[in-house]
Amino acid sequence: MRNILIRWTGTSRMHYRLVQTVLRTTLTSSQKTWNGKLSLPSEIHTECQRTGVLLKLLTCLFPTSQRLGLYYQLITEVKRGILERSPDYEPHLIAASAGVILHSMISGWDKRECTKVYSLLCQWNNISSTLTDYLKNPISTNANVERSLRIYLRSLFLDFAAPCDRSMWIGIVFDGPDLSDHQDLAKLLLLLYAPLQPSGAIIWDFFEEDMEFASYTEQYKMLAETLGGIITPTRKYYSPQEVVDVIQSLTGLPTLWPTRSAAAFLLCLHCVDSKPVITYFKHLSSNDHMGMAIEVLSNIFYIASELSQQNLCYRSVLNLIRNAINCGWSHDDRHAIVQEMWNEIRELCVNLLDDAILIGNAEELHNLMETWKEISIQLTF
Repeated sequence: MRNILIRWTGTSRMHYRLVQTVLRTTLTSSQKTWNGKLSLPSEIHTECQRTGVLLKLLTCLFPTSQRLGLYYQLITEVKRGILERSPDYEPHLIAASAGVILHSMISGWDKRECTKVYSLLCQWNNISSTLTDYLKNPISTNANVERSLRIYLRSLFLDFAAPCDRSMWIGIVFDGPDLSDHQDLAKLLLLLYAPLQPSGAIIWDFFEEDMEFASYTEQYKMLAETLGGIITPTRKYYSPQEVVDVIQSLTGLPTLWPTRSAAAFLLCLHCVDSKPVITYFKHLSSNDHMGMAIEVLSNIFYIASELSQQNLCYRSVLNLIRNAINCGWSHDDRHAIVQEMWNEIRELCVNLLDDAILIGNAEELHNLMETWKEISIQLTF
């Protein structure tokens, strides 16, 4: 009976309805552009989920490798059917369709089975050798290879995993032997979550001073959420020094990040998990890096004003500052940090006030005052 099902599933035209749905769905310009998390129009997403569930039910008696083989055959036929009739169809949407089908099919599988899924799909899509080549070479060596690797890893393993399975998939992807070095782990994180240009090219210098942080808030958040999932103690133990090394490796690629960008990342990471940020500031205190701590905290306060329209939790900003100044500093050091931080904020206010008076641009000053007010309110509770 199982052999009959295998032959029927392998020869049936399950892909036909999905191909028709994909081709008749009109895409908006924003859907054609991939600039963040992979997503699909609702009609295509629903049809992909139905296809994945159908494949799951039809192959429930098959061994894992056989089920994946039939999935891979289906995806190959879908891709061929789409490109035959629409050669310029967006590759990231085809990849997203494959990811939705896969995770609809493997929903509920345990880590052992999902590890086998990762291994086989990496082998069939040539992901392992491509990843090895990427890690050996400097960043931005081959834009096409980097984009392809990003599409495959995010569509197949990360973006469409069920929320309850995301931690497991982060472990499967980032615990490989190729990523034992923290520098390599940081390179892969940047490859996956750095922002994209409209053309699809990765913006490697998104952290530079002249870049507007608010434009890349989503990317900072995704970097922070994923790193928080990697170093969480409930999944894998990282020593305090390893946590610091990972953070410093990430904020040192491809060149050393300005303090403002590092502060933005630490603020987003603190919103996910405060422990790595506390560990980082303990490292600064134990190595007498007071100047760096003051710069980071001053920038965090300023960045909070930029994010006043993006549902930032001001209590997170207050808690970060509170945690940072209670990470092993002496009483005199804590007093000096607070004093210097407020001195820098006052200087910033003077500069913004000059802008408001001389050129009429009072928006940044208003946002900073709102941040100051909200944090002062939090201090009263």
